[in-house]
Amino acid sequence: MKGIKIRAGMLAALLCALMVVSVSGVATASSPGNNLKIVATEQVGPICVEVPQDPVLLAALQELVPLDVSVLSEVRYVYIDGLVHVNGMVSEKKGLIDVDLHLVWHGTIALCGEDMQPIASLDAKVLQVHLKVSFPASGEISGLSDIDLKLNLKMNADLTIGSSNGETFDLSAHLLIKLQNGQFTQCKVWLPDVLSIVFWEN
Repeated sequence: MKGIKIRAGMLAALLCALMVVSVSGVATASSPGNNLKIVATEQVGPICVEVPQDPVLLAALQELVPLDVSVLSEVRYVYIDGLVHVNGMVSEKKGLIDVDLHLVWHGTIALCGEDMQPIASLDAKVLQVHLKVSFPASGEISGLSDIDLKLNLKMNADLTIGSSNGETFDLSAHLLIKLQNGQFTQCKVWLPDVLSIVFWEN
């Protein structure tokens, strides 16, 4: 019965990996024994997607965000151009499933108006997400004590409001969380300075 549960866990990991590979133009996948490795690199864009206007969504954003979001009503298109890289490994050892996933993105995401001029653009020199998770291969998880987790997120990006000569904010950030045996062993949060302007300005 245990063997069935292990295979089910590996199948779930395989399905996740296949979703990554399905959107990648350059990808390799291997599965030696109980291990699964995915390496994928994909150029995304340049693409331009039309944004449907939804007054209900804008009203909801206005309630949630302490800013005047009326400028979002001018957004007609989302422009994306960048490169994404995925490097992942799933393995089973000593009754545990280990997942090690590394995602890297660099490029531009812009909100554009009817004339295709940017209203706001996020230029990411690098956005890295490194996730390591370990949990019982049986799938029987009774609480956080059954999970070891490490999440490391680093971002080096600029947010520009308006055109290229508009106001620019540094969005550099770092988030590090480690969880072991149900206890937080490390937590580091470095938020962009702009957040203090957005959320705590009087």
